[in-house]
Amino acid sequence: MALIYLDPFATYGAIADVTKGGWTQSAEYSTTGGRFGLGAVRFPTGSTKYLQKVFTAASGSVIVSFDAKVSAGSAGYMLEFYNNSGADKCLTLANTAADALRILNANDATAVTSDANVLTRGLWHRVEVKAQAGSGSGFVDVWVDGVRFINASGIDFDGGSGTGCDRIRFVNENGAFEWYVGSTVIGDTSGSAPLNDVLGDKRLYVLMPTSDAAVGWTPQGGGASYVEVDDAISGASDEGTTYVTQTAAADAIDRYGHEDLPAGVTGIVCVAVDIEAAKTAAGDLPGSASMKVRIEHSGSTTDSSALTALTTNYERRQAIFPNVPGGTGWTKAQVDAATSGPFMDVP
Repeated sequence: MALIYLDPFATYGAIADVTKGGWTQSAEYSTTGGRFGLGAVRFPTGSTKYLQKVFTAASGSVIVSFDAKVSAGSAGYMLEFYNNSGADKCLTLANTAADALRILNANDATAVTSDANVLTRGLWHRVEVKAQAGSGSGFVDVWVDGVRFINASGIDFDGGSGTGCDRIRFVNENGAFEWYVGSTVIGDTSGSAPLNDVLGDKRLYVLMPTSDAAVGWTPQGGGASYVEVDDAISGASDEGTTYVTQTAAADAIDRYGHEDLPAGVTGIVCVAVDIEAAKTAAGDLPGSASMKVRIEHSGSTTDSSALTALTTNYERRQAIFPNVPGGTGWTKAQVDAATSGPFMDVP
C-alpha cells in the first residue's frame, strides 16, 4: 500500500482542530470517546454531518481502514468515495437496520449486501474497504475485524470517468443514525506486499516527544525544544505560545526522542511523523528552502520529500516511513530508539 494518510484522531482539542489534519467537516469531536481511549469524530442523529479528506492526486485503487461504532438510530450512508474534484460520487458504503453492510454503485443503486449483524451496536469494529475503479469492471471488498464480508466485482466504481477517486467522505445521511469514526488509514494498491493490500485490525499508537536528540531550531517558550513541541492536545490555545523557529537562512534540523511503544507490540507497518507548522508571512520560504522531516536510527537517516507548502496558519504535515533508515521494516526496538523532527532544507 502506498500510504496516503494516517490519523488516530488522538491529539485534537476540538472539532475545529481536525481541519489541521487536512480534513473538512461539519461533525462533532470527542477527545476520549474513541477506541482504546483515543479521540473520535461523532456523527449524531438529527442532521447530516460529514468528515472529508481530499487526496493530493486521484487514485484508481483506494483502501480505507477505520475504527467504527454505530450507537443509535436506523441506517444510512457511512463512507462515500468521490472523483472529478468531488463533483461525482463513485461508491458508497452503508449500513442497514439489520446491521449489515451494503455497497452502492456510482448510480446509487445497491450492488451487494453482506450478512446481517456484521456490526454490533455499541461496540468498536475495524472496517476496511478496498475499491478498484472501473466502469462495470471495478471491484469492492469489505472486511470487518479482519474477516471479509463483501467480495464483489463488476461494480461501476467511478461512473465511467476513468479518473479513480480523489477524496473520501464519512457521513451520516440525513442524520438517520449516530455513529463514530476513529483511527483511520488511507492508502492504495501501489507498491509491494504487504503494504499494497488491507492491513487487518491494526492499531495506531501516538508517541509524544520526551527528549532532544539534535537542536538546530530555536525554542520560544522558555523550555527545551522537545517541551515546546510536545503538545498532547493540539488546539488554537497553544499556537504561538510554545514552539520552535527557524529563519531558513541555512539547513537546520531538530530531532526528538519519544515515548516507547507498549511492551509486546509486533507487526509494525510503518512510522508516521506529524508536525504542525506555519510561516510567519505569506510567500515562498527564503532561498527556495523546503520543509522536510528527518528520521534517524543508529546513525542512518531518511529524509521525507518536501512537505506540502506551508501557510500562515498552523496546519499538520505528515511524513510516512515504511522502513527504518538503512534497513527494511520496523521492530519495536527500532521504533523506540529512533529520533525524528523538522528539517529545513536550504539548497
